[in-house]
Amino acid sequence: MQELNNKLMRILIYSFSIPFCSTIGIFGNTLILCILHVKRKEFNNIMYFYMKGLAISDIAYIFFCIQVCIFRGVYPPDTWRCKDYCFYLYNVVITMVNVFRGTSDFIIICMSINRCQVISNIDQVDTSRKTKEFSKLVLIAQMFSVFLLSLAINSPCFWEFRIIHYESSSSKESYYKPVLNERSRTDIWMIYKYWYEFLMKFVPAITIVSLNSALILQLRYVSTRRNTLMSTSDSYTSSEKKTGRNIIHQTKKNISNNTVSIISSGSTCGQIIHQKKESPCHQITLEKRMSLISVFISGVYLLFTSPGIFADIYLIIHPNMLGDNDNKFNMIVGITNFLEVIIYTMNFSLYCGVNNSIRCYTIQVLTRMAKPFCSLIKKIINLFIKS
Repeated sequence: MQELNNKLMRILIYSFSIPFCSTIGIFGNTLILCILHVKRKEFNNIMYFYMKGLAISDIAYIFFCIQVCIFRGVYPPDTWRCKDYCFYLYNVVITMVNVFRGTSDFIIICMSINRCQVISNIDQVDTSRKTKEFSKLVLIAQMFSVFLLSLAINSPCFWEFRIIHYESSSSKESYYKPVLNERSRTDIWMIYKYWYEFLMKFVPAITIVSLNSALILQLRYVSTRRNTLMSTSDSYTSSEKKTGRNIIHQTKKNISNNTVSIISSGSTCGQIIHQKKESPCHQITLEKRMSLISVFISGVYLLFTSPGIFADIYLIIHPNMLGDNDNKFNMIVGITNFLEVIIYTMNFSLYCGVNNSIRCYTIQVLTRMAKPFCSLIKKIINLFIKS
């Protein structure tokens, strides 16, 4: 009965849940990436360049997650007849999943640091980063170096397992399975795995939460400061009205100058309206929204993936316990992997949830894509009604 439940859990997680969420994640990130590329003249600044790199890393992460689902869900471990498949899954695919997961986390950290640098004073809260010059080559080199950093940290995992030929005594069938290398049982490897779990899973999430929480506090201070200055200026204006100043004793020259100033102010009405749309208060609200989304995603990541992280740490301390608790461990790892995929598919909500233009373009594209299906459904319904 327990074995049947484990098989059902494996099929549910690796054959349905993770592929479904992965499909949504790849579709959403690809759609946003295409919008940012097609509208690159409109979204030509630092933040959207980071978003492109984040979308690419998330797509690569989800792509390798789908391969893990294929090997673990469609082909159970006791049916691997090919040594290369087993080696590819445990030493290449799982490692590349961790590489692109770390790349995605590091890019979000770079985005958060960049957003903290934007708030230099009260009047320079620019979410579009149009006033800040940047070099695309520098940003490409920065994101490539982030990828190399994640690859370097995960590189020992490419040789973590060795594949052996195993013959089952009960079923008298032979297949391949992974076992830890002799290097993976040394004290140096245990120290590396401790630091790996800490650096690649806890530190990025805690850093993102800390940076965005500090940014939210700074934005609140900026917003309060701006409101104080606005109320002070309004009080000065009201006090000037109470002094009884009027224009009765002004000369004709002053009246004409006032008329000219009124006309000139009317000529810049379009500029005033445009500035109102891009007011600092509105930009502060957008920055707060992005910070809250980042804190929420990282907090959920820490909350839901901590059991899987602690299970990995427990197996590092007691590697011989895997055989006794194999089913429980696989269940915890499967649920953790499913929650991780959900969290990394939520990253594209940073794009749609904050920027109004991206959200409008996304809705337009989805509406155009849905029209043929809606018309086809209407035709099918009409055929059934007529028949």
